[in-house]
Amino acid sequence: MKAINIDRQLQDLVASEEVLAFFDFMLPLQGEAAVEGLCKVSRPRERRSKSTYLSIFFIIDAPETAQHRSVEAHLKRADWNAAGDHLEGVDCFVAIPSRGTTGGLVLKEVDVFLDGTREPDIAFVRDVLQPAIARAVDLRASPVTVWEDPAEAGGAAAPNPGSGGFLGRLRRMAGGS
Repeated sequence: MKAINIDRQLQDLVASEEVLAFFDFMLPLQGEAAVEGLCKVSRPRERRSKSTYLSIFFIIDAPETAQHRSVEAHLKRADWNAAGDHLEGVDCFVAIPSRGTTGGLVLKEVDVFLDGTREPDIAFVRDVLQPAIARAVDLRASPVTVWEDPAEAGGAAAPNPGSGGFLGRLRRMAGGS
């Protein structure tokens, strides 16, 4: 059996994605304590078909088997169709089939196809996308953190994510201080 280096896998995952913003959240579970998570929002990309989309990627701390099952069940109940209905700037949400768990983490990706009526900038993430995600998944989100590209910010790192616990570790691996 090959050992899994979760820190390396998360670093590789984050390095392959251009991050626009992220936010941490608490996910309440029925009959259990809430679990912590981080939602990463990628910069918009165009496909060959010229449709523009961005990806939201959830990383949720669920080290116990029962928590993992509860988180998976909770995520399956998310109504992404309703989340995209009549949402300014969004054509639709497409949930990507689950990649399973790694090292006690639940990983979930959802692509957001844009309709071109609104610029997919930080204001869009904060005012439109994050509230729709919170409603669809029924989570309590913290404020959106803007990801600063070190090249654009004169060599400055991403915002200081703090040092405590699971979220601090994820933020540091994602390139924060």
